[in-house]
Amino acid sequence: MSNLPNIVGRKVICIHPQFPTATFGSFDEVPLRGRVYTVQEVFWGRQHGTGETVVSIRLGEIAPLKTKAGGFSFWRFRLLHEFRPLRRRFRKSRHLISRSLPSIIPATHAP
Repeated sequence: MSNLPNIVGRKVICIHPQFPTATFGSFDEVPLRGRVYTVQEVFWGRQHGTGETVVSIRLGEIAPLKTKAGGFSFWRFRLLHEFRPLRRRFRKSRHLISRSLPSIIPATHAP
């Protein structure tokens, strides 16, 4: 279990900011949706509630209350370079759908 992703120093964006209340025992604040953070450390941690081993990260912008006291599950974040193409693809598909709507929806005629 030593194959941790090499993402120290990379930028991540929070996509799932719902944290258990136990998180506030280790941190004064938690990541917010859409905010960008810098990965400071990557380690194997335990998922709160299930005890499952997961890839966890510590963020440079949010320090734990005690040194090395916890982190955040990596699945709550996306690397910034992975997130932007998804947004672009969504905007492009939304544009294509909106352009095709007039041909699909019949126009109403005024009396």
